Amino acid sequence: MLVGGWQVASMKRVYWTTQELMKNLNKVMHLRTGVHSVEGSQHPERGSTVWGGELAGQGFAIAWDWSEVRGRTVALADPMCVLSNVMLVEDDGLVMDQGQKLLHLNTAVYCLRWQRVVMARYTHSEERLAA
Repeated sequence: MLVGGWQVASMKRVYWTTQELMKNLNKVMHLRTGVHSVEGSQHPERGSTVWGGELAGQGFAIAWDWSEVRGRTVALADPMCVLSNVMLVEDDGLVMDQGQKLLHLNTAVYCLRWQRVVMARYTHSEERLAA
């Protein structure tokens, strides 16, 4: 499954509780990382990454932008802009509002070990640019 960041929002929706989201984090894989050059900078400093997988025949993904905040350290660029096709539902079956959903998606991003993977892509991209 090769999914771009903004394609995540158009994927078929998957309905999970927050417990299901956290339980399924071990099934999340890196799908894609893009590195965006900043004009006037010698090094790429921003990008986007997509993580996801398939569970019970349903594809799911989480995407966010990242920024290099200090030499070789990357962080989530905007915690209010984490995209996912996972719709989180309360115990009573009602879909959570966007604010609650973002809180849980940010927790999921925090739990993923994504920085090393992004930095590996970032370094590889930098080596290609230097060649």
